[in-house]
Amino acid sequence: VLFADPSGCGIETLIIRKEQADTVKSYADLTKAGLKVAIMLAGEPMTSLANAAQIPEADRVAFTDYGDAVKLLSAQHPTHAEHIAAYDTRWHETIPGAILGSVDILEALHRKGTALYAITNWNHEKFNETRLRFPFLSLFRDIVVSGDEKLVKPDPAIYELCLQRNKLQAAESLFIDDSMKNVKGAEAVGMNAHHFTTPENLKAELKRLGVL
Repeated sequence: VLFADPSGCGIETLIIRKEQADTVKSYADLTKAGLKVAIMLAGEPMTSLANAAQIPEADRVAFTDYGDAVKLLSAQHPTHAEHIAAYDTRWHETIPGAILGSVDILEALHRKGTALYAITNWNHEKFNETRLRFPFLSLFRDIVVSGDEKLVKPDPAIYELCLQRNKLQAAESLFIDDSMKNVKGAEAVGMNAHHFTTPENLKAELKRLGVL
């Protein structure tokens, strides 16, 4: 059984560091408010508008409606209301395409009959929209989405939910994620795990394990 985070391992996310915002003209209007355009702040990626609003992690999982997030942040930063709204309306510009090498691996595993599942910290609204853009996401037998479940990695509960829902054994699975924190979370519940860096490294590891 192979698990993956589709947003980390299969879909390319535009990364703009806050200190680079003034030089990245096409996205400068979205970064002036310090919001995620998959922006890196203090070395940690923000995963939603709720992050920008500095909502505690424990409460953020229930804060999944983009409309509410836009209203909250606009009230906090009224002079940036236009830019805040743009993070919602222009959100798909932050997801320019797929990581083709990873998609090739996913498709090869699917052809072999490997049981493929996914766990993602995405907002449910944006993930449902993104599934329409990336057909390869249909290769996963089940995808646990934080916005639906009100749980986020690396909370052990989200891994256990996926395992239990699909009647799977942690020790028989391999979890793949580009966040070391999430990798360690998977290992904490007994899953084997791989820290994704590049498709080439992932392919080599899967071959070493005899999975590919």
